Amino acid sequence: DGICLGDTQVLIVPQDFASYAWSPGSDTSFAVVTTGGLVSVDVVDTFGCSQSDTIFLLPDDTEGLSITGTAQICEGDSATFEATPGLPQYMWSSGQDTNVVVTSQAGIYTLTVTGQFGCTKSDSIILVVDSLPQFELVLMGSDIIPDGLPAESLTYLWTDSTTANVLTITASGLYCLTVTSDSGCSYAACLDAV
Repeated sequence: DGICLGDTQVLIVPQDFASYAWSPGSDTSFAVVTTGGLVSVDVVDTFGCSQSDTIFLLPDDTEGLSITGTAQICEGDSATFEATPGLPQYMWSSGQDTNVVVTSQAGIYTLTVTGQFGCTKSDSIILVVDSLPQFELVLMGSDIIPDGLPAESLTYLWTDSTTANVLTITASGLYCLTVTSDSGCSYAACLDAV
């Protein structure tokens, strides 16, 4: 037999014995058990004869459920969520029925697992998808300017390793800029200045 987390089982022996000693802990004809493990009882009848019995209640195999994985990704990337392996049944709110889910959609992912005794447990993880700082480069006179960037804190890296948000050029050629947001998402664009 097994016992689910949060449940109880009542173990009973006949009431016609003179004394009872349960392990763990009761001195009546029954014991209330809330966790898995070895349960034993020693009884003594009115003639002083003793008997013993033992039962092992298998613990709830869903008790250690956890979900691991990256909860924040950049647009275009994917996240892998992995739940505790080895359970009989998995059901994600997104419809998958394995312990591993790969997704790129933002939202709340709830997993319900069922253990070998029918015990169930649920856990959730929230996936945040950060947008890319998309832009295009525009040549204005001798300056190359990124156009269309969001109004947020950004870092800039040009192909010549400068880090200003505007690049002043003195010659024609291909110029590229990589912009990275606070969340670590990067986007690159190039301009062929002639």
